[in-house]
Amino acid sequence: MFIVLEKILRHILSVYFYLILILNNSRMCVFGQYMVEILEYTELDGYRAVAHCDATAANFGSDISTFLFGMNSVGCALPTEPPLACSDFEKPRLNSTSQCVVDFAVVSRGNCSFSEKAYYVQQAKPFGYQALIVYNFKGKSPNPMSGSKFAELIQIPVVMVKYECMQSLLGHYSAEHGYTVTIKSNTGYDNLIKYRFPFIIIVGICCIVLLISLLIYSRRKKQYSG
Repeated sequence: MFIVLEKILRHILSVYFYLILILNNSRMCVFGQYMVEILEYTELDGYRAVAHCDATAANFGSDISTFLFGMNSVGCALPTEPPLACSDFEKPRLNSTSQCVVDFAVVSRGNCSFSEKAYYVQQAKPFGYQALIVYNFKGKSPNPMSGSKFAELIQIPVVMVKYECMQSLLGHYSAEHGYTVTIKSNTGYDNLIKYRFPFIIIVGICCIVLLISLLIYSRRKKQYSG
């Protein structure tokens, strides 16, 4: 009986530590925590989501949850010139009949830090972009971004998406075709994290109860054998 309980405890502990490891990894690798949602405006329904891209966020800049409820939460996704945005530049004109009041810069990674890109995007002439969407190299998934130079000066949200997402944002779903975008939290990811904590706590309590039971059983067995 004791050997069986000991094996069960080992299995439960293995699962418990595995879940903790997954939780820690999910904090470090936050791919899917946010999304860039592509919107189409219709007179009947207003803004309607037609596509979305999973995204990661930077550890600097505006908080995305706060940004979502602001006046600049919906905008046009536009390329920059130069495309790497590693120096001062002016915003290119949009050849479109749509009225884009808020603009989000779509920039390739590379050549300078993420916070430098955000700074130059934020300071673009004649007026800055309200968000920065960085796209990763082709075939690479988005990764969390850390700031360095100018990081403390960034006041706009910064996210990273896949290369394929950039192709959608600047191609079929471009601002020139009348589409806009917003940046928001991924509710599916939030729910996964929210429900994982209680599950790990319950498993931990079960481990403690089983361990106490094993100790009591072992002690009684020694008393009877003595």
